[in-house]
Amino acid sequence: MNKSFFLKQFFTNFKHTGAVLPSSKALTCKMLKGIDFSKPLRILELGPGTGCMTESMLSQMHQKSELVCIEINPLFCKELKKFESDKKFTLHEASALDISTLLGDDKVDFVVSGLPLANFEKTEIACIFQEIEKILKPDGKYIQFQYTLKLNQLFKNTFQKVSKSFAFFNVPPAFVFSCSF
Repeated sequence: MNKSFFLKQFFTNFKHTGAVLPSSKALTCKMLKGIDFSKPLRILELGPGTGCMTESMLSQMHQKSELVCIEINPLFCKELKKFESDKKFTLHEASALDISTLLGDDKVDFVVSGLPLANFEKTEIACIFQEIEKILKPDGKYIQFQYTLKLNQLFKNTFQKVSKSFAFFNVPPAFVFSCSF
């Protein structure tokens, strides 16, 4: 996927793209740092974009793991279909507001998210957080990157535990929030 395609998506659909370029390897490593891929896991990825983190997770995941991706942009979904040959991968072209409808009662160990929450209304964010709470296992983690600390207090008010780190080597640099209920 070339960078100009991603940039075009940023300008034509800013609310749902939110980034000028795909995530860097440095950001991907920071996001996935706390995940033990050696054991079977069920992971939900929200807003995978063109699949930088998707590819990294699939390459590290245990064969009995499952990666469910929800992407709203049909052009990004078309690009993500390159992973369909991997039996661990499932893709839904849908909104993050539909998580529990898509997953039903199935719980996940981790939610890894690239959603540009700073572009969303607070009511939408609250609904997404409620959806995540429904499907996240009690010991599960929600990992989200953002380019601003604008939502820092919202994370602290919503989750029992919140830690954050910083990925400097990304365009733009990003904050990584690791949260649990």
